[in-house]
Amino acid sequence: MFKGNKVLQPEDLDKINDIIEKLKVQTKALVILVVDDTGQLIANTESDPSIDPILLGTLTAGNFGATNELAKLIGEADFTLVLHEGNKENIHMLAIGECGILVVIFNNTTPIGLIRMYSQKTTKELLPILEKMQQEKEKKKTDLPSDEDLNNLFNW
Repeated sequence: MFKGNKVLQPEDLDKINDIIEKLKVQTKALVILVVDDTGQLIANTESDPSIDPILLGTLTAGNFGATNELAKLIGEADFTLVLHEGNKENIHMLAIGECGILVVIFNNTTPIGLIRMYSQKTTKELLPILEKMQQEKEKKKTDLPSDEDLNNLFNW
């Protein structure tokens, strides 16, 4: 997964928000987030004010990272899905390729199979947008200033 600064265009953020809002309606989820592997929040739906999306994103990334280390211990490359079931609410976390994590918080009245089905469809829609964001980041990394630019910057 990618680290560091992301390059996300406003129209791409709008697309991401539209996609996760659609998922929220389809699943009646309480909260949906898209985060990167460092826990940086990329997008989230309107949610309960008692849930801090930035903290949730950070904890999700740590949880997902630890789970992937468990996968390696048993000979798997990684796990792409993490599910935590509670008495009232559940958290479903699904990798978006190598680009991020989709987090869905839902209550026990929604079948887990429904969440899994729509989440998988949603990650397929999000993947090209996040891959584009990752490519833009890589492109920026290779766009180094020329010698002339550096000379002008330092007045040499």
